[in-house]
Amino acid sequence: MLVEVAGRPILEHILDFIPQEIGEIVVVVSPRFKPLLFERFGKEFGGRKIHYVIQQSPTGTAHALSLCRDVLGEEKFLLLPGDDFQSKAALEKLIKNELAILLATHKDPRSFGVAQVDEENRILLGIEEKPEKPKSNLISTSVMVLDSRIFKYGSKKRENGEHYLPDQVTGLAKEYPVRYEITDFWKPVSYPEDVTALEKIFKYEK
Repeated sequence: MLVEVAGRPILEHILDFIPQEIGEIVVVVSPRFKPLLFERFGKEFGGRKIHYVIQQSPTGTAHALSLCRDVLGEEKFLLLPGDDFQSKAALEKLIKNELAILLATHKDPRSFGVAQVDEENRILLGIEEKPEKPKSNLISTSVMVLDSRIFKYGSKKRENGEHYLPDQVTGLAKEYPVRYEITDFWKPVSYPEDVTALEKIFKYEK
């Protein structure tokens, strides 16, 4: 979150991506990093109040979201990973939906959560984690528009002890129409070379 790209922490870029319609921000953070984030961002960013939610150990995306349940209430919310660069235009389009997920195309989707969609290419049917034989080249960016209904669904515990959100989203999609948008830009930041690639993009855009 605090790794810098183009002279600014990744989280600061992410907060800038968030559409203006979003009024408050919830950040899930480990106890180790909360003081650093609070020192950098404080209680608000760009006029939006920031809530910090502590996740004591990295037990998966489903667990992280469950910790935010009381803060989120019943309203619709936008879920974003804390280490990915997104298209602001795609996010603005996504939040117009009641329930939705942002997908990207990938030439080799086997290392990702692969989306299964209906024949009319409008509705998500489910997400299959890292399949050997993907049913599509559409992968989840983990950016979603959800509401409190997501908490009705459970997620199975993986061998590493973590619980993943795609399980819940698949359950949700079986009962409610979850639409999707395909992004024009998505850059996860997982390795040093990802930072280098983004630095080049920012330099080119200037």
